[in-house]
Amino acid sequence: MKKIFESVALKNIALKNRLIEALVKKLIEKITVFADHFTVEFKSGIIIDIEA
Repeated sequence: MKKIFESVALKNIALKNRLIEALVKKLIEKITVFADHFTVEFKSGIIIDIEA
């Protein structure tokens, strides 16, 4: 029974990761990495600078 739960849990994690990846691809246009920060540009036109 433990192996069944582990298998279901792993499948749920894989599904969650695929859904997150699809959402990120829909929302994010570009990520630019600099030495001291990085910039996230969304397809909506919003730009966010994140300090390292």
